[in-house]
Amino acid sequence: MSVVTKNVKYNGLTMFWSLCDSTPLEPLREGLTDIGRADLVPEKTEEGDALKRALHFVFRDRRTLVRPLERMRGAYAVVLEDAAALGDEKMQYEEAFKVACIDGDLVFNPDDTEYRFQVERAFQEQQKILPASKLGGVLTKAIMSLQGIPLRPRGGMYWLSEEKLDEWNDIVDVIQGAHQGNSVLGMRTTTDTGTLDAVCFSLTTQVEKMLETLTDDLESGDLGKRALQSREDRARELDSFIQDYETILGKSLQELRDRAGEAESAAAVALLAVLGG
Repeated sequence: MSVVTKNVKYNGLTMFWSLCDSTPLEPLREGLTDIGRADLVPEKTEEGDALKRALHFVFRDRRTLVRPLERMRGAYAVVLEDAAALGDEKMQYEEAFKVACIDGDLVFNPDDTEYRFQVERAFQEQQKILPASKLGGVLTKAIMSLQGIPLRPRGGMYWLSEEKLDEWNDIVDVIQGAHQGNSVLGMRTTTDTGTLDAVCFSLTTQVEKMLETLTDDLESGDLGKRALQSREDRARELDSFIQDYETILGKSLQELRDRAGEAESAAAVALLAVLGG
């Protein structure tokens, strides 16, 4: 791919984070809404997941097992191990109770289990907090909305142009303010060849994956009118994304732009065929 270099600054920040597993949901909701980023407000933990986390919180003993029930989603059996009963050579298992979340309510079997109050209280608390995995998803969504670039294939480290840092810092303030255990860290990058190479490589990798997905979708021939329109819009947004980074990096990324244009054209042709049919 031919590259034309210009004298453009591409200072920015390389970011990563360490998050706690129990960030209160309400401060996140209020803080993100106040800064005009209500689109980032996470949904509360699904009831089945909240129940599972509650059970693991209540039963932290290694000899207490929390097992999902095969034929019922969001239902679990709590099983107690007892090595003393039969000696250390064999384990004896006793099911303490089963519990399921049905329409927001916990249903126990047996109904009068001694653990009921503990589980119900833990379940209520788990619905008010966000685990680290979901909070990481909020940060990832935020940084991608600011046209950040993942520096590793599986994420976890991102680069963001300096011109977006004020918006990013507002979001970080909300995340860190919601719980003192949340740390969002960054290292400034400067105008040097190594930074440019790293960002260009990551950008190209990200765009090529997006283009591959778009091409596969279009070649499948199974998309309807709405899906084709969505793919055409996505290709157009991708071309705009590439243009923005041409300005940031001072490099021509014409080959990537050409491929995005081809995907947009293919989507448009397919859409016309559907409308004509």
